[in-house]
Amino acid sequence: MRPNGWQMVAGQDETFEIEKAIEYDHHIRNAVASSRLPRS
Repeated sequence: MRPNGWQMVAGQDETFEIEKAIEYDHHIRNAVASSRLPRS
């Protein structure tokens, strides 16, 4: 649950936070995937 004050800024700020979270998730996945590649 988020505090009530959050809902007042939910529109644009929440979208931004979601986008950053997705971007961060992709970054982590890519880092993990590259670390699993066999070293040549």
